[in-house]
Amino acid sequence: MVIDGKEEQSIEPHTGMEFDSEKQAYDFYNAYGYIAGFSIRKQSSYINSKGIKTAVRMVCSKEGKTRKTKKQMEETIGGLIEKTPEKERSMQRSECKALCHVRLHKDGIWRVTSFYNEHNHQLVPNTPSKRRHLKSHKYLSMENRAKIELFSQHNVHAAQIREIIADQSGGKENLHFSKKDVHNHITRVKKSLVGVDVNAMLDFFRLRQQIDADFFFEVEPDEDNVAKNIFWVDGRSRRAYQEFGDVIIFDTTYSTNKYRMPFAPFIGVNHHQQSIFFGCALVRDEKKTTFDWLFKTWLKVMGGKKPNTIFTDQDPAMKVAIEVVFGKVTVHRVCVWHVLRKARDHLGVLYGSVKGFRDELIAIIDFSLTIEDFETNWHATLSKYEMEDNSHLKNMFKKRGEWAPAYFRESFCAGMSTTQRSESMNAATKIWLGSNTSLYDFATRFQKMVEGVYERESDEDFRTMNEIQPLLSGDVVEVEARKIYTRSIFKLLKGKIKKTIALRVREIERETLYEVRPAILKSNYTWFKPNRMVRIDLANAKADCSCKGFLYQGVLCSHALLVMRHVGMEPFLPKHYILKRWTRDANASTKKGLNDRCFVDNNLESVKRTALIKRIDTIMSTPIVLTAAFDWACAKLDEMMEELVEFTEAYGEDEPTKPNLKSIKREDDDLKFSDPPVSQCKGSRIPQRFKAPADVRDAKKMRTCSYCHKKEGHNMRNCPKKKEDDKARQQGETISIQNDKRKRKEPISIEDASEDESEFITEDDEDGEDDAYESDTVYGDEEDLF
Repeated sequence: MVIDGKEEQSIEPHTGMEFDSEKQAYDFYNAYGYIAGFSIRKQSSYINSKGIKTAVRMVCSKEGKTRKTKKQMEETIGGLIEKTPEKERSMQRSECKALCHVRLHKDGIWRVTSFYNEHNHQLVPNTPSKRRHLKSHKYLSMENRAKIELFSQHNVHAAQIREIIADQSGGKENLHFSKKDVHNHITRVKKSLVGVDVNAMLDFFRLRQQIDADFFFEVEPDEDNVAKNIFWVDGRSRRAYQEFGDVIIFDTTYSTNKYRMPFAPFIGVNHHQQSIFFGCALVRDEKKTTFDWLFKTWLKVMGGKKPNTIFTDQDPAMKVAIEVVFGKVTVHRVCVWHVLRKARDHLGVLYGSVKGFRDELIAIIDFSLTIEDFETNWHATLSKYEMEDNSHLKNMFKKRGEWAPAYFRESFCAGMSTTQRSESMNAATKIWLGSNTSLYDFATRFQKMVEGVYERESDEDFRTMNEIQPLLSGDVVEVEARKIYTRSIFKLLKGKIKKTIALRVREIERETLYEVRPAILKSNYTWFKPNRMVRIDLANAKADCSCKGFLYQGVLCSHALLVMRHVGMEPFLPKHYILKRWTRDANASTKKGLNDRCFVDNNLESVKRTALIKRIDTIMSTPIVLTAAFDWACAKLDEMMEELVEFTEAYGEDEPTKPNLKSIKREDDDLKFSDPPVSQCKGSRIPQRFKAPADVRDAKKMRTCSYCHKKEGHNMRNCPKKKEDDKARQQGETISIQNDKRKRKEPISIEDASEDESEFITEDDEDGEDDAYESDTVYGDEEDLF
């Protein structure tokens, strides 16, 4: 048997046995305890006046008595106090007398001066699966500690980490640590960041700058030098913004770090219609001054280039900051999904009671192409369902220019009308990040997320380059588009070409104006206009459709494609209808320097481990059929382990096993920031009950009073009949037997049930009526309800 790489010894300690060091004596006695089946501990040590340890007393772990808890002491005395119950502790010690006493002599040798080997308890059976639970034989090797830290960085739970290591070790019986030991190690690592969390995060950013010269980060401190807002972006994202920065989605998400700082990523769309990051920030609050600083910092890093369109939620502070920083150059759109979600909260009762209203309202928003159509259809629908006086619908229409798609048809939006990409990114972010994540872990894990985004883009680049997409019809436009566009955009265009099969063309003005209509009208709405008008300019090879599909999405619509084919326009796919951002080579500049840049791994131990794992995998993949070959491989591995231990003991560790971030040379070496406090933003508030408008409350079903059993909109607390009965009781008048028994919770007899045969009222009915819906509390301004 081998214990910690050393062969198991069968002899037991005896008086006069010598050791070179205290550690050697402890290891020997501990190894003997493993063989015998008990655990040891150091009971006491003696240090002389010169500060040198000269004696150590090692005993069995069951030596002495188990200390009683306060609860046990109070029970013994007889004065048990009512308070929070304590967990009962089992008796771990039995006053065992086994011990081994060693002393340091003048010749520098440690000798055993006394040894007693009689135990008064049962020893653990001679099986490794049982003895591995002995406390002094539990340990976490450096390799397992590194694995635990690595898996923890990938947000793997402690129980799962132990299962993975157990599989790698050949089973749980080969592990000398428990799930709690894994959890404790993770906790110790996290505690090491207390007080230096922000500075460790900034050191990581400085390390990234050694790898990526274009990496940028900035911190805004408050008056107490506490980190308030933190922004960072890597070089590839900065270069990608120059190609794909025409449309930006900005939103905040919560519960991603232990300080509850809202996470604010800038998200865009690449040429594969994939979401990509253009930088991110952690902010303390969501005030106008915070967004001002963030937008100005982000714009400065991006070379002053402002996006054409930016999508956000309905945050008023965010809206003001966008107007100040981006001005009129950038079109600010409010997410339609947020608008409809708030409409659902306010109009949920009406949606259920008025059949067809919800579907027609959404259809108006989606299918109205012009501003005039939207406003006309809106008023007509509200008049049809008698909703002209609804307060929430009035507010929605008042701010229609911020969210209605009809107002943005001529603004390039990459085909989007919501911040759903941001919501999807937030969901993916929370797989990696949680409410207990430190800032340092946040930065390292987010870097892995960004690298995953780059990997997906690289995979799609490869598929676009190597896969040949099938043609739908062999149309010349389709053939040319396959050579130019990426795989995803070509599929989008092919779908539009497919839709032309169900469309018909009618000439209004020869070679100038054409009407495109569907072969079969599927809409049931009287206001719906299915026809599209396409104006042709053959001299300049232009086709302008009334749906504004190209301006909105950057890809020709099916109506324009059909008319272009009908008139035989050449070239078949004009260059001014090919946006570079959708082409195969759109991201060529974003990869600048990736091949010739020298990447320095910030974890030297990880590099060494990876190199060893590759060699071990080669050994494991070699087929071993003969038993002699298996025995030879085991002997060689044992021999190698012995030589490796001897080499390490002889030379020690001449290189650090973990990155020393403080050793990086930087100009702001003395600049330190304090960790931020826990933020109190809107995302971390306790959700409050929403008070519906008066018209919605009126539409709600009337309550049934539990006293008089009438549907008159009141309850037992303000029931007129109950007030009359109470008044009569005070005046000494006789109350009906039925009500008197109902008050005393007595069942009503057949004789008493002549007027009302209802059941008697319980105490819950009398005192537990839910009047929250009729509360006078108002949450938020009427103007900000949608």
